[in-house]
Amino acid sequence: MKQKIYSSWLTALLMLVCQSLSAQIHYAGDVVPVYDFQYDGLYYAIVGDFTVAATYKEKQFHGLNSYSTYTDVNIAVLTIPANVTYLGKTYSVTSIGESAFRGCTGLTSIEIPSSVTSIGSGAFFGCTGLTSIEIPSSVTSIGYRAFEGCTGLTSIQIPNSVTSIGNYAFEGCTNLKKVFNNSSLPITKGSKDNGYVGYYTIAVYNNCTKEGDFVLTDINGKKYVCGYSGT
Repeated sequence: MKQKIYSSWLTALLMLVCQSLSAQIHYAGDVVPVYDFQYDGLYYAIVGDFTVAATYKEKQFHGLNSYSTYTDVNIAVLTIPANVTYLGKTYSVTSIGESAFRGCTGLTSIEIPSSVTSIGSGAFFGCTGLTSIEIPSSVTSIGYRAFEGCTGLTSIQIPNSVTSIGNYAFEGCTNLKKVFNNSSLPITKGSKDNGYVGYYTIAVYNNCTKEGDFVLTDINGKKYVCGYSGT
């Protein structure tokens, strides 16, 4: 009797495992939504009780291990809100998810709220029209290939909050000529380290801020000009 019960239990368990595995396998042509809800034209995935990540619309599978992302965002100037509401509940936007705006070539500038602490892998991959982005001082990590191929970027400021930049994060940003580094990361001109951020640059300004066309540094409460970024 015990053997029969054990056999029945084992059969039921195997069926549950098989059903779970089959639910995770996708085939060519499958389209799988990634977001949980939409707010003011952007997509969001719930990642915590009161937190969300800006994300993309769906995955379209081409095979067992390959897929393309579909973002469906046709905006040139984008402002991501610090908070969004869904079903009467308010969520804080704490991250820009993996591939969130991948391939949005029409995107020219983006404003990221100070609630965001991480920029995910490939978040702005191939956004060739992107010319302006300000990374807030709340961001601690910039993911793998986050800005790869953003050929429109000419300068960027890395805030002192950033502790890691993923591999190839800025590879292919061939017009990224000026980097303002306020982080403790050792960013140097011509280096592939720290995601290629200094690889194409003609100058890396450490512990400096850009105000207008001037690059300033603060020494004992006084501001000194350490560079000029105008034409």
